[in-house]
Amino acid sequence: MAYDLSPHIATIDGHHWSYVSAIHDHNAPTCVMVHGVPGSHRDFRYLIPACLEKGLNVVAVDMPGFGDTPLFTTHHSDTQTPFERAQQFIPLLQSLQLNDMIFVGHSIGGSVALQLAALFGTYTRGLTLINSVGLSRHRGLRRIPKWPMKHLTALAFQVSPTTWLEQQIAAFYCRTERQL
Repeated sequence: MAYDLSPHIATIDGHHWSYVSAIHDHNAPTCVMVHGVPGSHRDFRYLIPACLEKGLNVVAVDMPGFGDTPLFTTHHSDTQTPFERAQQFIPLLQSLQLNDMIFVGHSIGGSVALQLAALFGTYTRGLTLINSVGLSRHRGLRRIPKWPMKHLTALAFQVSPTTWLEQQIAAFYCRTERQL
């Protein structure tokens, strides 16, 4: 099935957003994809078709200052916290009227996706982080035993509704490394 993935431009609260979307079933979950820095929605060009084939909707957004979304003049992207970056997404996601979201974040986008998942609470179906920042143990935490993190990570993967998506990501990166 062919989907139109040409970029859309939305102007919300005076800010221009560039994103691609394929919403084919309003009852299906929507993968909201947040790229790393630098990057754009094009970073998900191999993952988007796989999600669509499984019946998921997709929205991949260019963060302010990257891709085709201009930098918001009232914000400086190099000094923003992940929470501040996530708050910028709220009006756009609300305007798209998404109510069952799986947030997918790569690199710095992972910290933004994590914040978005928390901010959207009951509208969040799942969270998938790809090579995300903030998941490795900081050197200041080396004295804390590893077992709590190991058990929490195992629990997160047991209850995750995005298992299929995680498997697809793992399969893609394993396949890519073998081909290199």
